[in-house]
Amino acid sequence: MRSFLPLSPKPMSSELLTWHDAFCQHCLIMKGQSRHTIAGYRDAIKSFVKFTGTTKLSEISIVTVEGWISRGTTERQWSPVTSRGRIRYMILFAKWLAARDLLPTNPLVGISLPRIPKKIPRHLDIEQAEHLLRSVRNHWYGSRFASARAHAVIATFIFAGVRKSELRNLEVVDVNLPKRLISIRGGKGSKDRIVTIPPQLAAVLAHYLRERSRMVAKVGKVSPYLFLGKSGGRLSDKTLRRMIRRSRDASGIYFAPHLLRHTYATLMLEGGCDLFSLSKLMGHSRLDTTAIYLSASVGLLQQQALRHPVRS
Repeated sequence: MRSFLPLSPKPMSSELLTWHDAFCQHCLIMKGQSRHTIAGYRDAIKSFVKFTGTTKLSEISIVTVEGWISRGTTERQWSPVTSRGRIRYMILFAKWLAARDLLPTNPLVGISLPRIPKKIPRHLDIEQAEHLLRSVRNHWYGSRFASARAHAVIATFIFAGVRKSELRNLEVVDVNLPKRLISIRGGKGSKDRIVTIPPQLAAVLAHYLRERSRMVAKVGKVSPYLFLGKSGGRLSDKTLRRMIRRSRDASGIYFAPHLLRHTYATLMLEGGCDLFSLSKLMGHSRLDTTAIYLSASVGLLQQQALRHPVRS
């Protein structure tokens, strides 16, 4: 079965880019992948074409893909994770082409994938997490609304383990304070999930929502998003980065949103959360993805070591 061509192909598009556009439409419409994922596909193919000069489907091969990865690694310092992801993406694209008889076979069968080092995720310990929250709560960010927002953002990262994109996409209707639940819609892999709100986070969000209501009434602009910019629109990535920099300075702790996600996972395990439940809260498809946090918690491993039944 042959796929559809793009509705409005660019006149100067190469054969490769034309069919890649159709591939992206297939992934978006038929497979329900997110626009963020599709944007990643488009960035990758642009990089492939730029580095290799490939314009025809028949030029896709193990040699061209490995050459692309080699140049990206040496010239752009791609990590093994980035390189592995881009090879897997090209395998997916080539498989799609072969399934539609656009290529006689999948030319990337047998290509090697870079080995990814098993690194223990960096995270904050309990004392650091509590210090960060206190510092952010007591720091003045320029207004009552901005201060409440910063505290709510950092608390949501630490107490809910959300990704940065998930936090920015949260809407007010996704937060159910009476039931203490947050609905994450269209997370990584376009998966929805439910995250529970502990009492500590519920109080912070309730305070922020009151300040948010005052700000919305002042600017006269209604937005569905939970976290807003000062003009009433969705919190921008630039504003979030600035907020994080100020929070680092206020606390003396260097962190990034994903480090706080690692912190959430590790501290949840230390608090007694089982691995299966944590994988659901994190939105992981594979349990072994969550299991890496077991290694991150020295305290938890020490507790488990005490369970050894042999006594001297």
